[in-house]
Parts: sequence; structure tokens; C-alpha cells
Amino acid sequence: MVNDILDDMVGGESFYDPTEDKPNVMVQEGEYYAHVKDVTVKEDVVIRGKYLADIYNIIFNLSAENSEKEFNGIGGSTFVNKEVRSKGFFRFKTPDSKNLEPNAGGNGGYKAMVEALGVKIAEKEVDGKTMYALPSINPADVEGLPAIIKVAHETWKNRDGEDMTSPKAVGIYKWANGKRDESDLPF
Repeated sequence: MVNDILDDMVGGESFYDPTEDKPNVMVQEGEYYAHVKDVTVKEDVVIRGKYLADIYNIIFNLSAENSEKEFNGIGGSTFVNKEVRSKGFFRFKTPDSKNLEPNAGGNGGYKAMVEALGVKIAEKEVDGKTMYALPSINPADVEGLPAIIKVAHETWKNRDGEDMTSPKAVGIYKWANGKRDESDLPF
């Protein structure tokens, strides 16, 4: 009787299914097929005390197409549906403040990221030079978009001063025949 009561309280039976046992292996360095899962934006951040920028951080979900590949001797299916965060992409803006200066030359990484996701960039003639008008990204507009990401391992120190390593998307490239993943979209 006591065992019946305890079974009801703590959840009852428990099983182990070896086919469901997925090893917890860090995403290896290399190029992966991925989809944008989430985008967060930190707006109006002052950089080095002289530039104004919005910082875009993207979380990518690794695609099933990686199953066909191998990374450092590990089958790509191990990494399907794993998440990889990007390094921050800085969109330097023209500041309103006289204490800050523009940094249009620092927008190369942001431009490459936007183009890789297929967002249109307008060319404009400014003071006799061809410039590119870089749009801000609405996270909802890019969620699910395909990309090829270059993953590198980044080392950092935790609160206890211990070295930690994390996979980080350090490059984003166009996935020419990739399709938008609409499985997580709310509509």
C-alpha cells in the first residue's frame, strides 16, 4: 500500500531506450547547414566610447541536411537540431550626438550577414561614392531563413576563472538552394 502511494507520487515506471540515447558532443568546427531560430538585438550601444551601433545576435538551428556530412570523424546526424549562437554582428549607425562619430567602414560583417540571409540592400550614391543602405533586421522577418554557417570554437573564462569552450557561428554564407524552415513559425 505504501509502495502504491509512493509510485503515484513520484511518477511510476521508468525506462531506458538506447535508441534515444544521444551523446552530448560539442558541435565541431566546420561549415553547417542551418536555419535562423532567433535574433536578439541590443540597440544603441556605444562602442569604444565613440561609435553607436545595434548588435545582432543570432541563434541558428543545425539542419537535417548535415546528416550527409562528417565533422572530425563524427557523423553530422549527431548535430542535427543543435543550436549555435553567432558572434555579434554590429550595425554601426550615424549618431545624433556630437560626442560620437560614424563608422560606416565597420559595417562589412553586418552587410555580409544580411546578404547571406537574402535581405535586399539598396545602393546609393553619396558624395560621389557608392554606398550601401543597410536595413535594420526585424527578427520575425528572418526566422527560419537558411544559411551556411562557419563554426569555430571560442574559449572564454567562467566566473570561477576556468577556461570554457563554446561553438560560435563566426561566418554566415548564402545557402543557395536552402529552403525556409517554417516549423517554428507562429502562423
